[in-house]
Amino acid sequence: LVIERHFEKTYLDGAAMLDDARPIVALTLRHDRVDNFWFALMHELIHVRKHLKSTHPFIADNFDDRARISADETEADLGAEEALIPAKAWNESAVCNTEDATRLALQLRIHSAIVAGRVRKHTGDWRLLSGIISSAGKVSSHFQDQLNTA
Repeated sequence: LVIERHFEKTYLDGAAMLDDARPIVALTLRHDRVDNFWFALMHELIHVRKHLKSTHPFIADNFDDRARISADETEADLGAEEALIPAKAWNESAVCNTEDATRLALQLRIHSAIVAGRVRKHTGDWRLLSGIISSAGKVSSHFQDQLNTA
């Protein structure tokens, strides 16, 4: 796992690649949020497990690119969503507010920012549950040793 600061003037969120037969996952922390970190990590791990091979050794992802529609990307998106919040739990919940998000997060033993991120992504309203997202803090604060190296 390689963590890098966001590369200025790029839209790279993450990548999965092979170094000979060894898989590497790289995340840029472009959106330096808990929800995005866990989604990106799971998404890239799905690529490692299902899509990387010697004939296809590199996959780069920009999660904001609306044109990134492929079977592999859809499978990685759905796999990441399922790994973080299983469809059964998501469909049975009706997350509308902070209390609902917190309750589901406690039930699933995940950070409430992951639930808030799913709500925001699925509604397209990036203002919803922003208190949960902002109170979670920046992910980069947990990787200062990797990010401060030249």
